[in-house]
Amino acid sequence: MHPGSSPHEISAAVQTSRPFVFILAALSREAAKPISATMKTTFKTAKCRQKYHLNCSFKLYSFNILPIARIRDWNIELSTNLRYSSRMRLSSYKNAFCSTDYIKVIDIRFPEKINTFESAHISQFMIKAFDSVDFDLLLTKLQTLHLSDSAITWMYSYLTDRQQRVISNNRFSSWRTVDTGVPQGSVLGPLLFSIYINGISKSFKHCRYQIYADDVQLYISARPDALNDSINSLNEDLDSISSWSQQFGLNLNACKSQAILFANRRLIPEVNDLNIPPVKLDKTIIPFSSTVKNLGVHFESNLSWDTHIKYTCKKAFSILHSLKRLYHYPSKLKQTLVQTLILPHFDYCDVLFSDLRIDSAQKLQRVHNACVRFICNVRYYDHISPSFEKLSWLRLHERRNLHSLSLLYRIMHTSSPYYLFARFHTLSRYHNINTRSQRDNTLEIPLHTSSLYSSSFTVATSRHWNSLPPEVKGCRTLKSFKSKLENYLMTSCQTNLLL
Repeated sequence: MHPGSSPHEISAAVQTSRPFVFILAALSREAAKPISATMKTTFKTAKCRQKYHLNCSFKLYSFNILPIARIRDWNIELSTNLRYSSRMRLSSYKNAFCSTDYIKVIDIRFPEKINTFESAHISQFMIKAFDSVDFDLLLTKLQTLHLSDSAITWMYSYLTDRQQRVISNNRFSSWRTVDTGVPQGSVLGPLLFSIYINGISKSFKHCRYQIYADDVQLYISARPDALNDSINSLNEDLDSISSWSQQFGLNLNACKSQAILFANRRLIPEVNDLNIPPVKLDKTIIPFSSTVKNLGVHFESNLSWDTHIKYTCKKAFSILHSLKRLYHYPSKLKQTLVQTLILPHFDYCDVLFSDLRIDSAQKLQRVHNACVRFICNVRYYDHISPSFEKLSWLRLHERRNLHSLSLLYRIMHTSSPYYLFARFHTLSRYHNINTRSQRDNTLEIPLHTSSLYSSSFTVATSRHWNSLPPEVKGCRTLKSFKSKLENYLMTSCQTNLLL
């Protein structure tokens, strides 16, 4: 099949390839049996035999590790029970959704930002962190978690005596022994690294922090008259991190570190009138930026999302333009491509955009409309609403409401993460009388006096939750809640169009 294949040829190729997929699935199940037996043997002997060890060959343009690494690491995790050990708390273990941490950073301190500056040091500042883990220090940390001697011996065998080489233009380098670092591309590697740097949180005396693997973020709040003292406190914590990193053989990357000053729009001009001390990391001055990119989200000092919306629209239009050559292909295929390649850019951390301005929301919606026109072959000046109904798609503002309310449902029913769960309270906590608000799980709207806080995740999502019908809020499972909520939003959208 070539790039110029017709839609019928592609459909026929997909149909004929299905038996081959089933054969691969059956072979993978059979191949897992001897691998599982091999792993049981290594657990009994507490040693990875040399012939089972991974010797990794990787090309200059890619880095590949054999699939056996993931199977083996999965077994190790279940055997040593590291992830679920009650004796440890990993401060650096990433949450299931980084958007909840963003809400913690932005939404929870909305009242503070009215009259305060928020100096946030955001950096990805460990150079080759995963490759710099010292085996002896890591094994010592594992011993403090009260792992058995056989587990420590197994882990030593797993980490040591690994080799790697480079392939370029069909030429092979000689094998070199890996003396430091956790196996990258494996399931167990990030967990071991999190254990290795778990003590870094003790270095923070003044600042709040977020840690995502080798990316550390510090935050500190201050009023304008105390901004200098706060930045000095921030520098003290940075010095502590530098000392800790040297002790554990990790190098900080001051060149990639960024500092940004969040504040209300009317307070930003006051920065020019203040003699602010510089932020320093390893004697390197980190200048303040007006915009920083943090794990795929662009943050601006004036708390707007203009840069992020512009980047998202540009990225989505670029992908859509590359798909234009498939204009005459089946609509189902084009819908799958758009859902796979473009919609994730709209959905990523969209729960943060509850305060999105109307013009920014319209920019995103225009790109979304272009995607629908591409799928349904609708001309530019034709009405787009029937196509949304045909695809059973929500518009982006309703899609953001769907994700925000689904996140709120998960928070209320799992009590996790607790720093967000503690911000939502039902009216039933004030009395035990069987009233409608108690039966409907009506949430208390936090008191607010500013439009900034009124559009925050806590207030806006609570308001949307209270407007839902009881049969939607009363769902017992997240799956049924999403299904009924999507139907409700779809019906509401169609009703509004008719009006």
